[in-house]
Amino acid sequence: MILELKKNILLFECCRLVKGDGRTLLADFQRRKLEFLDNEISEILENKSREYSVQEILKHYTTENQEIILEYFEFLIENEYAFQCSKEEINLFPKMDLTWDNPAEITNCIIDLEDYPVMVDAYRKIAT
Repeated sequence: MILELKKNILLFECCRLVKGDGRTLLADFQRRKLEFLDNEISEILENKSREYSVQEILKHYTTENQEIILEYFEFLIENEYAFQCSKEEINLFPKMDLTWDNPAEITNCIIDLEDYPVMVDAYRKIAT
């Protein structure tokens, strides 16, 4: 596989990054697959890949780190977690809006029953 250095690399929208303390989890919800990535790659994919081409990203790293980044990019493309596109095409792949507005005033609660008599009628009023 040949990585095109003048193009940008983008994750498919069915793939989400969950950053942890030591590494990042890449979750592919469409294929139900999980992969672990380095946190630095996660940072690049989240903050730089839409704005900068692979070539522009690599300029900020040492030769050794460039090789590692290229290996990760090739892995992502080969396993269909990511794809490449030109700067002109980026607007054709907008980020998915993940905001969700719940119509209820209360979304969840914890009711501690220790040392209290259970009054079923009171819970029915809360639930409605």
